[in-house]
Amino acid sequence: MNLERLFSEINKINKKLDELEMTQKQNYVYNADEVAGYLRISKNKVYELWKTGELKYVSIGTRKISTLKQIKNFITANTNCEETFNNNIKII
Repeated sequence: MNLERLFSEINKINKKLDELEMTQKQNYVYNADEVAGYLRISKNKVYELWKTGELKYVSIGTRKISTLKQIKNFITANTNCEETFNNNIKII
C-alpha cells in the first residue's frame, strides 16, 4: 500500500469517527448554563427563551434541558441564512 492510499484511508476513518462523535453529541442534553455558553447569551435569557417556547426543552422534574438538535433548530429558525450545520461544530 502506498503512502497516498494510506493517508486516504486514515482520512476516511477520521471522518467516520467525527460523524460518530457528532451523532453522540446530538443526543447529549444541555442545562441552562451550557445552553447559555453555546449560544453566548446569559443564563437568564435561556430561561426566558424556554418560557416563551422559542427554544424547546425537556422537563425532568424541575430540571429543564435542551438537546443539541433543539438548540440548532432554534438557531436555524432565528437566522435568515439557509446554512446547514456540519461536522465542524465545536461544543463549548
